[in-house]
Amino acid sequence: MDWFLQRFDALPPGDAEALAALAAEATARGLAAEAGNAWLRVLTLDPEQPRVEAAAFGDLSENSEFTAALEKRDQLTSRATRMESELKRAQVIPRELPRGPVITIGSRVLVRNLATEGEETYTFLGPWDSDAQQRILTYNAPLALAFMGKRVGEVVVFGEGDEERRWEVLALEAAV
Repeated sequence: MDWFLQRFDALPPGDAEALAALAAEATARGLAAEAGNAWLRVLTLDPEQPRVEAAAFGDLSENSEFTAALEKRDQLTSRATRMESELKRAQVIPRELPRGPVITIGSRVLVRNLATEGEETYTFLGPWDSDAQQRILTYNAPLALAFMGKRVGEVVVFGEGDEERRWEVLALEAAV
């Protein structure tokens, strides 16, 4: 909580992008309540504020700041609408779901890359939890979909032709 409040207090007022980034990081750290509050603040920011600030620069008919502010407002409004829709559809992953014998949302898998013989770990979570560098993938990403439903010992195939990649599933555990 202290981690979240320190960063929240340091945000510039009305900066929806910074607030959204903080909410995403809070989600990734498992701070659901804090993340939810941050997302709600993003959704309730005044979309007219950039336009009002641009109007202060003078004549709006030839004001590039005004045009940029309108575009920014439209982007923020669109993003807020999309986030609100995603929040309404969001569901908590039941603890028992990733404990089954197949790869699903909430699973962490150890695989052997059959081209390099190296071992890799992948985790499959929700869309706000993804981190490609850490191999945490959203469950609906194309690569993640190739893994869904596989069992230990099975081979996952992704891509076609020269782009085809294969992994053998070595172990499966719950990530949540």
